Parts: sequence; C-alpha cells; structure tokens
Amino acid sequence: MARRPPETEWRFMLNIRPRPWTTRNRREVHDLDHERSECELDEDFRLGNLRYVRIENTLDALVAWLDNNPSYNPCPVCVQLPDYDNNIIEPDDQRVLLYVDRKRLIDLLFDMVAIPSPTFDESPLATYLAGVMAAMDLQVELQPVEDAPGSGRRSQQPVGRWPGREDGPTILLVSHMDHEPPAEGWDRPPFQGHAGRGWVYGCGVQDGKGGIATMIAAILALKNAGLSLQGNVVLAPLVGHKRASRGMQTLLESGLRPDWTVDVQNTDLNIVNLAVGALPVRISTTAHPRPFRSTQGADSRPPDPVAQMAQIVQALGPSRVPIKPGGWLNFAPHAALPGFPQLNIDAIEGDSRRCWLDFHVRTVPGQDEETMLNDLERLLNQVGAVEPGLNVTAQVPSPDGLTIPPLVGREDTALVRTLRKWHKRLVRRRPIIGAGAFLGEVGDGHLAAQARIPTVLYGPGDRSIFEQWPTPNERIWIEDMSVAAGTIALTVRDLLGHEPSSARHAHSA
Repeated sequence: MARRPPETEWRFMLNIRPRPWTTRNRREVHDLDHERSECELDEDFRLGNLRYVRIENTLDALVAWLDNNPSYNPCPVCVQLPDYDNNIIEPDDQRVLLYVDRKRLIDLLFDMVAIPSPTFDESPLATYLAGVMAAMDLQVELQPVEDAPGSGRRSQQPVGRWPGREDGPTILLVSHMDHEPPAEGWDRPPFQGHAGRGWVYGCGVQDGKGGIATMIAAILALKNAGLSLQGNVVLAPLVGHKRASRGMQTLLESGLRPDWTVDVQNTDLNIVNLAVGALPVRISTTAHPRPFRSTQGADSRPPDPVAQMAQIVQALGPSRVPIKPGGWLNFAPHAALPGFPQLNIDAIEGDSRRCWLDFHVRTVPGQDEETMLNDLERLLNQVGAVEPGLNVTAQVPSPDGLTIPPLVGREDTALVRTLRKWHKRLVRRRPIIGAGAFLGEVGDGHLAAQARIPTVLYGPGDRSIFEQWPTPNERIWIEDMSVAAGTIALTVRDLLGHEPSSARHAHSA
C-alpha cells in the first residue's frame, strides 16, 4: 500500500461563508441583480503538492487525485467545516458529494424546459427521461397512465430501477413532469431555459422539473462514486400530478411497495411530514323545465337550479380564505396547519335544467369523506336548497376526483432522521420539519403515506417567493438543487447500505 500522506497534506478546511440570503428575500436578490459569492478556499489549502484558491478547481483536482490514488483507504480527503460541532464530512461522504455535477444538473433542466409537458401531454418528456435513465444503466420501463375512466386521455411515465440485493430495502424517489400553462409577462420565451444571478429560469423549473433534475443528479452521483448499494432505488417522474395524482395512483396500483418514499417537491429544503389534504366535491341541482306562464305569485314560481346554486355558493363562503370553526364545516384546528381548512371553487356551470358546482377543500387531520357528507347535508338543509321540484345531490369525492388525505408523519423514522442529519451537515443549520414552506400544498407522496409507506416531501424551490402562480419568469435557486441532490444521495446511501467499489463508473446522463 502506498504511503499515507501526512495529515497536513490530506486534511483541509473550507472557509465557507454563512448563507447571506434567506428564501424570503431572494426576490430582492433577483431584483437587485445581486450574485451570491462562491465559496472560497482558505489560502493555506494544500492537496499533495497542489494549491488552489477556487472551489471549482479544487473539486476537479480532488476527483483526479482520488482516481490516481486508489490504494488509499479511506480516501485521503476530508472536508472540515469550522465552528460547527459534529459537522465533519468524512472522506466517503465527500466522494459522493464530488460527483453532484452542478453543470450536468443545469443542462438536464434546460433540456426538460425545452420539452413542454402539460398535464396528460407528458409523453415526449417521458421518452426523453427514459433515455436519460437508460444512459445511467438503470432498468427503465415506460408505464402507461390513463386519466379518469372513459376520458380517453392517456400518457406515460418512465420508471427507472437500480437493483441492489433482491432482499434489500427499496426507496422510491418521485417528482412530477406536468406543469401549469405559462403565465403572461415573461422576459424570455418560457420554454427556453437560461441561467443567471444564481437561478435557472424556465416554465416548470420550480414546479416539478427542478425536482426531477435533483433526484437524477443524486442517483448519478452515487453511481459515479462507484457505490454498490445493498438495496433498490426506483426513480419515477410522474404523470398527472394536477389530475388527482394519476401517475402516483398507477405506480402504486402496479404493486410497488417501497420501504420509503421521498417526493422531491418545492419545499424550500424543509422536511415535510405534515401537510393538508384535498377533498374534491360536486354539488348538482336539477329541475324539470316548465313552460312560460303568466300566473303570478310565489307558489307558481318554478324551481331555478342556478338561483339555488348561488345560495349554496354564498353559504359555502369565499375561496382561499380560512374557514372559521363553528361554521358549516366541522373540524378541529391543527396548530401546525394554521389557516386551514380552506375551500376553492374550481368550476360552476348551469342552465334552467341543471347546475353543477365543483370545489375542493384543503383539509386538516380528522376530516374525511364521511364528515364532509354530513357537513354538506346540514348546510343544504340550512339554506333551504331542497324544495319541491328541485333535486340536490352532493358527491364526495367528485366523479373525476380523488380524496387525498392529509399527510401526517412521525419525526422518529429512519427516513426523517437521515435526511435531517445530512441536511444539517451540508447547510449547517437544522432543517424545518413539519409543514414549513409547503403549507397549503398537496403532493403525490400523500398517496404513498396513505398506503402506510414512510414518506416525506423534500426538495428545492419555494412558490411563496412569487406574487402570483403561475408566474412569469419562473425560476429555481441553483445552490438549493445542489444541496438537495447531495442530501438525497447520502440519505439513499445510508438507508440502503452500500459496498464501496474500487472502480469509478463514469456514467453521464
């Protein structure tokens, strides 16, 4: 075995400045055209007989040094972050982080932005991502997904598997391919990705595609670091997130039952194990039409489905406003989900024969289909919606909808503990655990949790920094994608277990 170099030659310290910006004021960073400074190395840094002062050059040098010195065990590099107890990133950890390729991550995101993927028109992007995962030596299938029965709409989603030991545990990483239509007011074409001021811009980068790029970068780092995992990884960019999580439904109905699920959503790097649910409702009013009459008087007034629906809408209350306890909706307020439940009117349509109303309620724990039906029955009786000649029905869930229960997870699971450990070491502060920046939102991971699979939502991006949604100039912070990719990679490695490999696998997505 080659001689191990003195510690002064192989251990170095990064002079990392504290993060100067928080998510809440990143919009000001964008407006002021301010670029966050890169981390710089201490002037006394040495690696063998090499000396660098820029972190980009150092990473290249470390990769080359490790490849040229395979006999050192453990690998002769350790990054020590100053002034933080128990925050040392060990050599094996650093090797994984070296292969989180920021440039490849950005290029992948550019490619995805250039392929529009509205809901149930994701097939072109699915085909592209299937090729990306095949280039990573994953076992890939294109899984067909159907919208609501009878709709005739179909799409497909790529599912990539990195098999480990057959009897080993499995972790599922998901994010969604579909996005909202681009808003008006973009400075550049929305499907032409570009980078600047520390951000990547493009339609869908914040809401879905940034998460896909992050989870692919995480697994690519593990592969290029030469690790042989003892468990199994499943990567699934999903279809139909905005259509009642149809892609996640299909994936679970195929029989997949992982030991853990990470939904790589835009949570601002919060570990979300608590979130509201979504309960879709349809109320219909119908009446038999009558001929025009000259008779006056209230008794001769024909039933009017539209007028009755107007009363119901007024009794329900305004959209996206917190519903107060003691009203038409029975619930127990949840201290960690302030301002909820809320309802949103999705659609209303009608004529003299029939009127229907679709809305959904963002629910808190304790609310379900049965409690909602009871609440609606009481509401309809209170407003006098039921009268002779008028038929009123409430459907929970609505015909094309799916009840997504609130996400309620524990903090003492292996998944939460491991994510928390690596997030803290990379970001140098403890993550928020709970609803965090994802308050009010619903993810595909809710369905995995409903199937009793330990699940969290974790990833880069935060929609609350925008004044409207969908938004022009949609963007995502590049550093957060890199941090999330590193955190997820090390979490996957630790949960599944691994055997180090002496050979580097130079995969490129």
